[in-house]
Amino acid sequence: MKKRQLETPFRLTVLSVLLVATVVLAGWMATETLCEQARQEIIREGEAASLTISVHINSECGRIEGAVRALASSPQVIPALLTGKAVDIEQANASLDRYNASLDASVSYLMDNEGRTVASSNRRDPDSFVGMSFESRPYFRDAVGGLAGRYFGVGVTSGKRGFFASRPVRDGAGRIIGVAAMNKILDTTESFFSQYPHCYFIDPDGIIFLASRSDRILKCLWPVNATSAAVQAASVQFGKKSFDAVFAEEIVDGTEAVLDGETFILSRRIVNKEGWSVVLLNSTKQIQVYRTAGILLTVAVLILFTVVLSMVHVVSRSRRAIAFKEERFRELFGSMSSGVVVYDALTDGTDFVIRDLNQSMEKIGKIRKEEVMGRSVLRVFPGVLEMGLLDVFIRVWRTGTPERKDASLYRDGRISKWLENYVYKLPSGEIVAVCDDVSERKKAEEALQRSEEKYREILENMWESYVETDLKGNLTFFNPAACAMLKYSPEELKGINYQQFIDAEMAPTVVETFGKVYRTGVGLSLLEFRLVRKDGAMVYVETSLNLRKDSLGKAVGFSGILRDISERKRFEEELHRQSVSDAMTGLFNRRGFVALAEKQMKIAERNRMNIVLLFADMDGLKWINDNLGHKKGDEAIIEAASVLKEAFRESDIIARVGGDEFVVLALGASMLDADSITGRFDDCLRVHNAREDRDYKISISIGMVRCDPQESTNLDDLMTRADTLMYEQKKQRKAQRV
Repeated sequence: MKKRQLETPFRLTVLSVLLVATVVLAGWMATETLCEQARQEIIREGEAASLTISVHINSECGRIEGAVRALASSPQVIPALLTGKAVDIEQANASLDRYNASLDASVSYLMDNEGRTVASSNRRDPDSFVGMSFESRPYFRDAVGGLAGRYFGVGVTSGKRGFFASRPVRDGAGRIIGVAAMNKILDTTESFFSQYPHCYFIDPDGIIFLASRSDRILKCLWPVNATSAAVQAASVQFGKKSFDAVFAEEIVDGTEAVLDGETFILSRRIVNKEGWSVVLLNSTKQIQVYRTAGILLTVAVLILFTVVLSMVHVVSRSRRAIAFKEERFRELFGSMSSGVVVYDALTDGTDFVIRDLNQSMEKIGKIRKEEVMGRSVLRVFPGVLEMGLLDVFIRVWRTGTPERKDASLYRDGRISKWLENYVYKLPSGEIVAVCDDVSERKKAEEALQRSEEKYREILENMWESYVETDLKGNLTFFNPAACAMLKYSPEELKGINYQQFIDAEMAPTVVETFGKVYRTGVGLSLLEFRLVRKDGAMVYVETSLNLRKDSLGKAVGFSGILRDISERKRFEEELHRQSVSDAMTGLFNRRGFVALAEKQMKIAERNRMNIVLLFADMDGLKWINDNLGHKKGDEAIIEAASVLKEAFRESDIIARVGGDEFVVLALGASMLDADSITGRFDDCLRVHNAREDRDYKISISIGMVRCDPQESTNLDDLMTRADTLMYEQKKQRKAQRV
C-alpha cells in the first residue's frame, strides 16, 4: 500500500514533467513555425514590392526609349543634320517640342556625329543644350556606334538625376548622321519610392541613384572597389563626389542585414541587362512580434491548457482563410471551363449585383462582361427566379452554408439550357456561383434512363464514337464507330489506355481535363483535340467527357462521345482562304484588303507611322479583250498583278479590288518616298513590257496619297482620294495620245 502511495506521486510528477516538457516543446516549435511563416511572408511582400517598382521603372524608361526610336526615324529631324539650314533646324526643334510635350520628358535634343547639339527642346532655357557637346557621354557613344543608348546619370547642366535614351539617326542610304536623345528627370519616379521606408535603385556597383530616403541618395550600399571608383570619377556619371558605404559588403537577396540597430531582410531584383537593381530592406519586427507572442502563448498554456487549443484554432482558421482565398483566385482566373460569377448582395440580401465573371460564363450565358458588370442578377439572368437559384443565393448569403443546385432548366429570352450550380459565400461577404452547362449531359442521362438496351443499341449504331474507361484511363467499352475512327480492331482497342492515341502536344491538357472531371464530378463538352490513329494519321475530334458512377454514387470511370471534325476543320481553313483572296491573281480581294488594311492603319495611328495608299487601274484592257480575246485579257490582269508584286515589298498589302483595279497599302512609307515608289514601279513595268514575242504592252495609271498619323482619316477616304488622282493621270494620258 505504501509502495503504491509512493508510486502515485512519482507517476504524477513524471506525467507533469512530461506534460510541461511537451507543452514547452510544442510552444517552441509553434513559435519557430510562426516566425518562419512571418519571414516567408516578409520575403513574398518584398519580392512583390520590388517587382512592382521594377515594372514601374522599366515602364517609364520604355516610354522614353520608344519615343526616341520614333524620333530618330522621323523625317522631320533628318534635314537638320544633313543641311544645317535654319529652316530645317527650326523644323527639327518643332518636332522635338512635340515629342517632349507628349511624353512629359525633361529635354529632347539632336546631336551631330561630333556630339554637338544642333537642336533642343530647351533651346530657350538658360541651361540650353544647343551648342554643347556630349561626345563623352556613353549614351552618345553607343548611339553613334549604331546601338540603342540607355544611361542613368546626373545631368551636366541641371545636376538632376535622370534617364537618358538615344538612337542613331540615319540618312536615306542608312549612314549614321547624328544622334537623337531624350532625358527624363526621375523626380516623379522617385516619389513612387516613398511608399516603402527603405527602397533603393542602385547601379551594378551599389551606388544609390534613387531612394525613399533623401539622405542616402548617391551613397553606396557597399564599398565601391578602386577600379569602379576610378571609372565613376572619370565619367562623372553621378557627379564629382565620393560614395559613403551603408553596409560593409555587397548585399545578397534573401539574406539579413543590420542597419541603425534594426534587422532587415533584403530583397534585390535585377531591373535591366546593365545590372541595375531595386533593393528593399524589409523590417523583421513582425518576426519579433511573432516570437514574443509565441513565448507568451507558451507560458499561458502552462497556466491554462485551453490557450493551446485557442492558438491551434487561430492558426488553423488563418490557414483555411488563406487557402480559401487562393482557391477563389484559382477558380476565378484559372483556365477552367466552368462558368464563374461573383455577386455582391444588396443591403437587404434579396437581390445581387454582378462584380466579376469569367470567359466560360460569357459563353454559357451569351453575354459580354463589360455590358453586365454592376447590373442586377434579375436583369441579366431573369430565369434564376423561376429556376429557384435566387432562393439558393439568399440562403447561402444569410447562412454562409454552401449549396449545390442540381441540374435545372434555365430559360429566358436569350438562352434555354440545363445548368448545374454550386454556390458558396466568401469571407468578404461576396457570393460565388460556379455554373456548368450540362445540357448535353442531361440529354444523355435522360436517354440512359429510358432503357439500357436502347442505350446500347444507339451506341452500337451511332456514327459518333463512344468510349468508356476505368479510372486509370483504360478502355472498357467502345462502339464500332470508335474502332473505325482510330483504325484499331476491337481486340486491339480493348484495355488500351486512352493516352496512347492522344497527340503528344495536347496530352497534358487532356490528362488535366480527366483529372478535373474526376475531382468535380462535372462533365465537360465541346473539348477539341487531336488523336493519332493506328496508321499515324491525325484526326481532329470534338468530345464531351463525363464521370461514370455506380448505383451508390461512387466514381468508376469516364465516358466520352467523340465526333470527327477533321473535314470541318479543313473546310473552315479553305473557306477562310477563299474568302479573302482573289482566285485569278492570288492577291487579296476587296474583303481581305479592307480587313488587313484597317488593322494596319490602327497600328500606324498608335505608333505614329506614315502610310501611303496607291490606287492602280489598267489602261487598254478593253482593247485587249475585244481584239485578242478574254483569255489574253485575263493573262494581262495576271501580268499586272505580277508587276505590282515585283515593285512593292512583301510587307505591303496588295489587292485586286475590281476587274482591272488594284490597290496597295504601304506601311511606314511617306510621300518623300513617292518618287522612289513610282520609279521602281515604272522600272518593273518597263522591264516586263520589254520581253520578246508580246502581243500587247501593259499600261497602268496610278494615284497615290499619304495618311498623316497626326490626322484622323479612314480607309474609304484614302481610296477615294487615290482613285481621283488615278483618273486624273488616266485623263492626261488619253489627252497626250490624242
